[in-house]
Amino acid sequence: MLLVDAKGVVTISTNKKNQGILFANRFPGYLLQQQAIYFNNKTPYELSAPVMSTNKRLGTLVMFYKPTPILPANSTDN
Repeated sequence: MLLVDAKGVVTISTNKKNQGILFANRFPGYLLQQQAIYFNNKTPYELSAPVMSTNKRLGTLVMFYKPTPILPANSTDN
């Protein structure tokens, strides 16, 4: 999970090594261009949501998530 400011700099991240970097240098820049909540169902999942004030964008909340399978791929339901 990352919080990116309006200039594209990661201000808060669950991975501290990402804090202070320019988001587009390490992650897909198109996630910061989305005007509404964006979700891409590819693996890993991509989610971005604009953080807005009354009349301008303050930044973007971005999350990447790779789900862990609950059942082994070769199991069958009976």
